[in-house]
Amino acid sequence: MKIQSLPKTSVKRSLAALALMAASSAVPAGALDLSATLATAINTTIDFAPADLPIPASQAPHGAVMEMSITESGAFTLRVQFPKFTYRKTGVLIEHESSTPEEPFYTADIPGSGGVAGIHVERYVNGIVGVWWDISDENGGGLLGGYALAPTIRRDGNANYTPAAYNTVFLRAGPILQDGENSTPDDPKLGTGHGSLIVLPSGRSIFAGVLPDGKHVVGSGPLTDFLSVPIMLEASGGKDSLVCNMPTMVIEDTFQWYKSPSTHDPIWPAGGQLGGWVSTAPYTPPASGEYAVRGVYDQPLNATLEFLAADRPGAGTSRDPVPFLSQPFRLKLNHQAVFPAPNAAKLDVNFHPQTGFFTGSVKLPATPPLKPKKVSFSGVVKQYENDSEAEGFYLADPLPGTLDVPQVSGLVRILPYVLPGE
Repeated sequence: MKIQSLPKTSVKRSLAALALMAASSAVPAGALDLSATLATAINTTIDFAPADLPIPASQAPHGAVMEMSITESGAFTLRVQFPKFTYRKTGVLIEHESSTPEEPFYTADIPGSGGVAGIHVERYVNGIVGVWWDISDENGGGLLGGYALAPTIRRDGNANYTPAAYNTVFLRAGPILQDGENSTPDDPKLGTGHGSLIVLPSGRSIFAGVLPDGKHVVGSGPLTDFLSVPIMLEASGGKDSLVCNMPTMVIEDTFQWYKSPSTHDPIWPAGGQLGGWVSTAPYTPPASGEYAVRGVYDQPLNATLEFLAADRPGAGTSRDPVPFLSQPFRLKLNHQAVFPAPNAAKLDVNFHPQTGFFTGSVKLPATPPLKPKKVSFSGVVKQYENDSEAEGFYLADPLPGTLDVPQVSGLVRILPYVLPGE
C-alpha cells in the first residue's frame, strides 16, 4: 500500500482486510504474539520515509522488504531492505491505553531529526500483525500508512503448506510506467520472465531465474503464513530489481519491477517501473511413463507450440493476442519434441524434466525482401492437479534487413494439442 495522508481508521481497516484475506490458522485473541518474526514485501513506491531514513534519490521509487522481530519483553528490531542499503531501528513496544484483549494494540516512538516516527503494532485474531507509521513534523504535518506483516513459518510440519520439490515461477510484465503515466494498451514492449523457487524445510527460500528483459536474477526470503515469500530480486549488475510477495501455491500476486536506463537495452532503453503478475505452481519431475507436459496423450500430434507478440503483423493486440505462429508437434515420452516436415520455422524445443525448464529456438518469419532471424526462447512448466502449461518468452533485436519490426519480444506457450473442431 502506498503511504498517503489517511485517517487512522482507514489504515486500520485496510490492514484488517489484508489480514482477513491471509491464509493462516486462527490464533486466540489476547496479548501480542511475542517472540515472533514477521515479514512482507512492499512493492510500491516508498515515500513514508521518517526524517532519519536517508533514502537516496535513486532508491526513492523502489520497493523494499520489511522484516520485524519481537522478543517476549516487547523489544523489537525493524529491518527495511532496499536494493542498495538496509534501514534498521530498535525499540520497545508498550501496550497502549486503548488496548483490549480482543484488539491488542502496542506503540513505540522513534525520534528522528525534524520529527517523530511512531510505530504502532496491532495483532489480529488470525495472527497477522499490522504495522503502521504515524510521522509528524514540527509544523503539525504528517504521513500515515501501514503494512500487514505475516509471521514467518517453517515449511515442514505446516498443515497449510503442501511440500513439493520446488516451485516453477512465471513473471508476466505489464505496461511500462514513465513519469507516472501508463503506456498505451497496445504497447509491444511487454515481456515475461521465469525461474524456480526452492523452499527449504526451515522456510528460507531461494529464487533464481531471469527477468522479462533476459537479465539473470537471484533473491532469498522467508516463508510466511501468507504462504508467500517476501522477496527482492536483484539482477546481475545490481542496477535492476523486482519486489513481490511471491506465492508458493497455485495462485497469482503482483510484482513491481524497477529498471534503470540503458542504451544497450533493445526493449526498454529508457528504463522505468513495470507492474506485473507473478504466478507459481509446485513442480515435481515426471515419473517414468509420464510426459513433461501433463494433459498430453500418445497420438501422432499431441502438443502445440505457440508464439504471441503484439508487435508481430497479424498478431492481434496485447489485450487480445492471437498466435502469429502455431505449430503442432509430437512430444515423446523421452521428452524429445519432433516437428513435422518441412518445419519451415526451424523450430526446436528441449525439455529439462528434472528442473521444469524448457529451451528452444525459432526462425521468426519476415516479409521479403527482409530476412527471417533465428531467436532463442526459454520458459517453465507449471503443473496443476490434472494438467499443466508451459510458458516462456523470447527477445530479439533484429539485425538491419531482418524481420518487419525494429524490436521484438513475445510469449512462448506449449499446450496439449486439440484436434480441429474439438
